[in-house]
Formats: sequence, C-alpha cells, structure tokens
Amino acid sequence: MADTTTTTFSLVKPEVGASESSWGGKINTTLDTLDDLLDGTTAIKPNMMEGQWQVGGVAVTSTAAELNILDGVTATMAELNLLDGVTSTTAELNILDGVTSTAAELNALDGITSTVAELNILDGVTSTADELNILDGVTSTAAELNVLDGIPGTLTATELGYVDGVNSAIQTQIDTKSPTASPTFTGTPAAPTQSAGNNTTRIATTAFVTTAVSNSAVTAAEVNALTYPVGSIYTSVVSTNPNTLLGVGTWVAFAAGRVMAGFDSEDEAYNVNGFEGGSETVSSGAGATVAPYIVIYIWKRTA
Repeated sequence: MADTTTTTFSLVKPEVGASESSWGGKINTTLDTLDDLLDGTTAIKPNMMEGQWQVGGVAVTSTAAELNILDGVTATMAELNLLDGVTSTTAELNILDGVTSTAAELNALDGITSTVAELNILDGVTSTADELNILDGVTSTAAELNVLDGIPGTLTATELGYVDGVNSAIQTQIDTKSPTASPTFTGTPAAPTQSAGNNTTRIATTAFVTTAVSNSAVTAAEVNALTYPVGSIYTSVVSTNPNTLLGVGTWVAFAAGRVMAGFDSEDEAYNVNGFEGGSETVSSGAGATVAPYIVIYIWKRTA
C-alpha cells in the first residue's frame, strides 16, 4: 500500500509495509513540518468557527465581517488608541458611518467641552456649512445666542450684525434719542443738503439756505440801476461822475448854467419838456439886482 498525505498541509502518512526503509525519515519530515507550523516558521491558516478563537485565553466574539472593517485601515496605533476607554455604544459610534468629513473637519471638535446635551442641539440642523460658518469667531455667550431662538431664518449676517452691542429694546433707544413724532434734536444734527431751487417740504440745511441767499442776493450796483434808470438826474456838490459813485450807467453833465423847474401840464411855460427860459439875475423889491441861485453839479444818465 502506498503512503498517503494529509488534506490541508500535505503531511506524509507512512503506511505500514510500504517503503519500509524510508518510513522513519518520512515521519521525521512530517514532525519537522509540524514543528515549523507550531513555532510560526510556517504560516498557519486556521478556519476556526465563531467563538472558538481565543487570544490570551479570552474568546474573540467579533465576526469575520466586523474584523474585516479594519482591512485597509492606515491609522497608526496612536490614532487607534484614541478609542481606548471610549464608553460610546455601538449605536453611538455607528453615527459616524458614512460621514464624509475630513480629519481636519473632525479635529475641529478637539478640545470641545460641550456636553452631550449641548451637542445634541445640532440634531436635525439643516444649515449648510456656509451658514454654520457665520458663527466662526463669535464670542457671544449662550444666553446671548439664545436671543436668536425663534427669530425667522431669513435674516442675513449683516442684518443680525445691526443688533451687535444692543442691550435694551431697540425702539426704546430710538425714541429716547429722537422720537419720530415732533422730535427735538440736540448737539449738531446733520441732514442732506437739497439741490438749489428745491421748494418741497424737505429740511433746508444751513448750506442750502446760504446758497439760496447767495443766488438771490441783489448787489449795490443792481439796486442803483433800479434807482437811477436811463434818463435819471443826479445832483451833487461833488464833481465826481456818478458812474464812479454808483457803479452803473453812463452819465453826462446836464443843464449847465440852468435851474430846473417841475413839469406843469396846466402852465404853458412849464409843460414842454426841455423848454428853457428865465434870466440870470432878478431885481429885489428895493431895486437892487441879486443872483438868487447856487451852482451844483447836475448829471443825466444816458445809458
């Protein structure tokens, strides 16, 4: 009868009466092979049933599927040791199943002192990363942030920033500073300056009034032009041309050696404009000749 071999490791099983001269050597070879298997020289491929595998006398209860989860894990021993002492249940740890956060994102939780109850506030939150990042750097206390509880979610970060530092009712502050009805301003309030010529009910600033006055101011020359239109007579004991004094018009000497008489439509001697008459001297009641006049400068505006 020929020798046979074992199924798994092909160890020779010498048969009595077969190869008698080599039976002992074959046994020795088989024993050496067993020795290598037992001392680890040759890898053993056990196929133990669940619950039959023990490590240091402690039965391993993990299934093959559970142990295969570590297949391909590149975590270091230090990283795996982070789980040492973790009391989370399997259900709690499974919450991370499917999480796509990076190591950097998960490390954001490093050092967080929030309680489970506090962290659970995020349960069901549908905010995006951008929306949650609005809180980045916020130094508000829990009490301050709780003020937002119930506020409509349509407020932007800019709009929420308006209440930064507010410590009382906003309307009360507004009414204290300047009530909307019949306000009384103090200090140096400012307002927008309206365009020149605006005649609405908008507030007129000092700048607007100054411009309006400047635009409507009448100069002395303009007043004089209205006071002494063309054809006017100017009399003075000073020989200076009226243009120099008044700043307006062209003036010429007028009525040289004459005195002026008022127009009288009822008297033919005085109802013709420009009529000249009279004498340089008159006689007094005693028969003496006198000069009853005084010489002054008479000017007429011609242009």
